[in-house]
Amino acid sequence: MLKAEYVRGIAKVIIFDANHSLTIALMTLLQIKHVVSLWIDQFNQLKTQTWIKYIQIFENKGFINGCSNPHPHGQIWATDNIPNLPERKIQNMRNYYIENKRSLLGD
Repeated sequence: MLKAEYVRGIAKVIIFDANHSLTIALMTLLQIKHVVSLWIDQFNQLKTQTWIKYIQIFENKGFINGCSNPHPHGQIWATDNIPNLPERKIQNMRNYYIENKRSLLGD
């Protein structure tokens, strides 16, 4: 039913602030700017690795989300393959563009 495959990757954890109870939704604009700048820096560093094909940056909080750390934090995953769902979305956007000569997200 499921097929397990080896995936090469990098996983990073980002603590947003010294106040570990802050989620992005509760931060000031300046605090958010620092977090987004860190995301950009990390993305730019990871994209230089030629084997990386997919980078996902997200906020993770709470046990219900599978979070092992109880405080809000961010994570970055970079892998040598594109997961199935994002790959299907990319293909659908390509198909839409071919058919309509416009961006699906723009429309």
